[in-house]
Amino acid sequence: MKKKKRKIQQSVRFKKRHVFFLILFTGLFVMGRYEMKKTRIEQQAYFQQFGIEPQFDWIENPAGQLHYTQTGLDTDSAITVVFLHGSPGSSTDFEAFLADSLLIQ
Repeated sequence: MKKKKRKIQQSVRFKKRHVFFLILFTGLFVMGRYEMKKTRIEQQAYFQQFGIEPQFDWIENPAGQLHYTQTGLDTDSAITVVFLHGSPGSSTDFEAFLADSLLIQ
């Protein structure tokens, strides 16, 4: 009976260890692949590769300030596409979309 109980305890310990390392390595993988927020100059340099002049601005609201990046046409007939990011995150997550030639027309 003691052997069986010890084996179960070792199995549980083994599983907890694996869960811990799985979470640890997943976190390290995500953080390693995640590009932290770029400066405005770095963002402008990225868009200049494609001949795009982005506009960076803030919108004031009762809850605080919202930062936005605008590329493409600024006309009444243009369709607005909004990309929202979570936390952690930044507008740099959407640089490829904001520079896409089909979306900025």
